[in-house]
Amino acid sequence: MKWYESEVPANEQTIEEIQQRLGVRFPIDYKRVAKTSHGEPPTPNTIDFGMYKEKVVGCLLSFDNSSPINFLHVYGSLKKHLPLKVIPFAKDPFGNMYCFDYRDSEEPTIVYWNHESGSITHVCDTFSKMESMLYELDWDDDDDE
Repeated sequence: MKWYESEVPANEQTIEEIQQRLGVRFPIDYKRVAKTSHGEPPTPNTIDFGMYKEKVVGCLLSFDNSSPINFLHVYGSLKKHLPLKVIPFAKDPFGNMYCFDYRDSEEPTIVYWNHESGSITHVCDTFSKMESMLYELDWDDDDDE
């Protein structure tokens, strides 16, 4: 799997400032990817978890202040809808968010927030695990043969 690269890498100071404003420490595996791929999608980009099948990971939120998917802008607009200590870091194409869940630990798990129902579903325990769960959707329809 790979992440597309951002036009401009995020600098450590920007990431540090966001962590301080939110009162959290992002996982090292996430920061490794987000520095060079903020605002970008992964490939493959499909994931299954809980009752959800074939969900899409659209892209990581961006550290670029001018981006419409800027990390702090998105969090600011959603935080009243999210539980305390649940912080979005990626979105799908439909307005749902993949989030770090710091409610039980300083080492967050990954959860999925459904914007229509407000429900939160556990995805996995780490960002690296989420990466390993991504797969390419097979568009071949074997039923036509």
